[in-house]
Amino acid sequence: MEVLGRNDLRCRQRMGGRGLSRFEIKIDGQPVAATRPRFRRTSKGVMTHPTKKTHESSMRIKKLAEKAMKGKEKLSGPLEVKIHAMFECPKYKHRVNNPAKTTLKANGPDVDNIAKHYMDALLASGIVAKDDNLVVSLLCTKLELAQGIKPYTLITIDEILSDDNPWRTMIDSILEAI
Repeated sequence: MEVLGRNDLRCRQRMGGRGLSRFEIKIDGQPVAATRPRFRRTSKGVMTHPTKKTHESSMRIKKLAEKAMKGKEKLSGPLEVKIHAMFECPKYKHRVNNPAKTTLKANGPDVDNIAKHYMDALLASGIVAKDDNLVVSLLCTKLELAQGIKPYTLITIDEILSDDNPWRTMIDSILEAI
C-alpha cells in the first residue's frame, strides 16, 4: 500500500502476521542532523531548546509519520532501523562534460547525529513504535548524490518477527563464541 503525503512523504507499509511489520518513509530535502541544544537563562533557571532548523525538521517528520500511521498499529518487538541520508551534490563539483556521480560522503554531519535526529522524531516520540528501546540494529549511511538528483532521506524500520530469520543465526554464532 502506498500513501502519498502533501509535500514529500512516500510511505509503504507491508502487513505481517501480527500487524505492521515494515514502515518506510522517504523525506525529500537535505538530511538534517541533531545539534546540541541551546541554553537560555530564565527566572526559574536555565532552559534548553533545540535549534530552529532541528525543531522544524522534527515537527515536519512527526506530522508526516502521524499521517501515515493514522489507524495503523505501532511496531512492537525488536526493530531494525536503516537510515540512508542522501545529500545534494555541491555546486563546485558540477561538470558539464563529466557529471559528478553518487559517492560516499566522508564529510558533513556525523552519522550518529543524523540517526539520532530521525530516530527521536519517529521512535522516541512514540509515533511509529511504542519505544525507541526496541531498536536492536541500526544502519546509517551518508551518500553524496549524483549531479542533478534532489536530496532526500530514506528510513526503513522493520519488525523482526520470528526466530527463523538471519538474526537467529547471528545470535547463535555469538553465543557459541562465548
